[in-house]
Amino acid sequence: MLVQVTIDASPCEPTMSKLFPGSLVLDHAPPQALGLSYLCGPTVTVVASKGTQRYRLQSNSLAALASSLNWLLWRLEDYFKAQNHTFTAKFNPPFPLNEYFEIIDRHFQVWCMLGSVSC
Repeated sequence: MLVQVTIDASPCEPTMSKLFPGSLVLDHAPPQALGLSYLCGPTVTVVASKGTQRYRLQSNSLAALASSLNWLLWRLEDYFKAQNHTFTAKFNPPFPLNEYFEIIDRHFQVWCMLGSVSC
């Protein structure tokens, strides 16, 4: 199942090379997309639009997407704080909370089965 989340960022978004300095190899032009691979397997793609103030994240793993989303928002907040701007982000469409809470419930059930948590 492919999960996609779009963030509307305000003010205008910085380039990927400004958000991830030292992490990208640039041959000629700043990249508009970034792929993040986790050691456990999932990959998350982050795409910055050229004309609008949007970032799209997509992955087959909601857990990996949520972690990458948190990381991206943290970097955006730091970037705009350094520029003395207030950063706001909106999800369009809303973040898939039902699927997110299902992952949390499954994680808790595994902990209960292992006996690590008293249920």
